[in-house]
Amino acid sequence: LHLKEIFEDTDKTHIKLVLNPDKLSLAESIRILNALQDININLNQIICNKMQTDSSRADIDKTFVNTPILNFPNSKTPLIGINNLQQFLKMNDDQMEKQLNN
Repeated sequence: LHLKEIFEDTDKTHIKLVLNPDKLSLAESIRILNALQDININLNQIICNKMQTDSSRADIDKTFVNTPILNFPNSKTPLIGINNLQQFLKMNDDQMEKQLNN
């Protein structure tokens, strides 16, 4: 198989786009979405990174209407090192699990 055929095969490839909840990140994500659509590659999920309680997802929801969206909460500490990452995941496990089951 050619690489393009593998990327077009939704059973073999899942594309997840990570973006931050700001206008620049959204604009870049729209460019990526359009480029993927131009080459017949599907986007499977949006991951909103660094979401805070006051972050708005309205523009993201309007742009990616038929794509599942997962909110990944902002970390108060840098996620550098396995211990910090494990602690962050443990603190946010319930919130992430709830989103994945909806």
